[in-house]
Amino acid sequence: MLTARPRLTNGTGYLVALGWQLGIAATAFLAGTILQGLVVLNYPTYSPTRWQGTLIVCAVVLFSVVFNISLARWLPIVEGVLLVIYFIGFFIINHTIVGVGSSRQRSRCVYWLLEYRWLGHNGRGGDGGLLRADQLNVWIRLRCAHG
Repeated sequence: MLTARPRLTNGTGYLVALGWQLGIAATAFLAGTILQGLVVLNYPTYSPTRWQGTLIVCAVVLFSVVFNISLARWLPIVEGVLLVIYFIGFFIINHTIVGVGSSRQRSRCVYWLLEYRWLGHNGRGGDGGLLRADQLNVWIRLRCAHG
């Protein structure tokens, strides 16, 4: 008796494997593009080419694979350190934006945010969702920094 279960199981397995491969490729491409962009910013005479970008992406993938295979016992420590760096950086960036930004327009911006983001443009209802707290905080700072 043939059932659809093996076909669905195989299809699910192929989709999961394809998703992992695409996730690794996309992350490596993003990291390689960021690295190449940093080089372009710091060295004005550097002219990026496509083969160099591909080489950087391959290096990022190779580093990730070697790190995850040979240094697997260090992963929790590295993740904890990166989490601490993320939180410290979040507060440093927010405090810098608050310190540099002007305080003249804050009340106007809060009322604008209340009217247009939470109550909707017509004041009768919201626009379907709220931003995360960190996105909202940065959004207010950028929107209200210079009036």
